[in-house]
Amino acid sequence: HLTCLSESTISKSVHFTENHDETRAIKVFGKEKSLAAATIVATLPGIWLCHDGQERGETHHIPVQMAHFESQDADQDMQKFYTLLHQFTNQEAFNRGTWQMRDVQSAWPESHVHQNLLVWVWKSAKVWRLVAINWSGIASCGRADVLDEVGVLERLIIRDQLTNEIYERSGEELREQGLYISLEPWQVHFFEPVYSE
Repeated sequence: HLTCLSESTISKSVHFTENHDETRAIKVFGKEKSLAAATIVATLPGIWLCHDGQERGETHHIPVQMAHFESQDADQDMQKFYTLLHQFTNQEAFNRGTWQMRDVQSAWPESHVHQNLLVWVWKSAKVWRLVAINWSGIASCGRADVLDEVGVLERLIIRDQLTNEIYERSGEELREQGLYISLEPWQVHFFEPVYSE
């Protein structure tokens, strides 16, 4: 379980969702869950391996012994997602920063769906990025601890690099309640701050 692991432990690991001798991730998980899994392995500390054809959404397992095989049609949504995932993880916060998993609390009394959310931050000296993943088949919400990022800010505007949606929050709300996150099943956020004061 990720909450039991430190960055130094995870950073010594190799992460992947499929390889040459297993069934394709999209066949095992389905499309949306396979993309959520790819987000997890790509944004953890350590090495991320992406199998040939995975980014194109290929569904057929190709034995390594085959020299020639029929090409498979690419899934445009998968290709777009992986392009954005590569762009997001090829930024300073991921390359020179440190990783921290964040606590997520319930958004309202007696709700437990916050337990489905995985949230972590990558932070370098100058920038930070936040990853949120709903690792479940039901819509889930919660409030993530972002005290280290907010500090004494009065206002924070963040953008989801995956959807280009903009969210504005007051510093007071973020300090007292945390960052409200609401995601549909297997959906993710790639958050970056775009303005603060």
